[in-house]
Amino acid sequence: LIDVPQSGVFRHHCNLQALGDDRVLTFRNNKEVNAQMKALGLKTVEIDLVEILKGGGGPHCMTFPLERE
Repeated sequence: LIDVPQSGVFRHHCNLQALGDDRVLTFRNNKEVNAQMKALGLKTVEIDLVEILKGGGGPHCMTFPLERE
């Protein structure tokens, strides 16, 4: 578990998307959480989402689950 302070929750630091194979879609400005994930051996895919975050969205909000065979 990664401890995220309450202020980080309101800045969307938990709004991430697990991609599988130890990869996580995150945003570039999420520096502290990204560093903690890397320390745990996860690979972070960091994208610039400054404008999306202004509207209250993030990596998890931008995805849709797919059913695979």
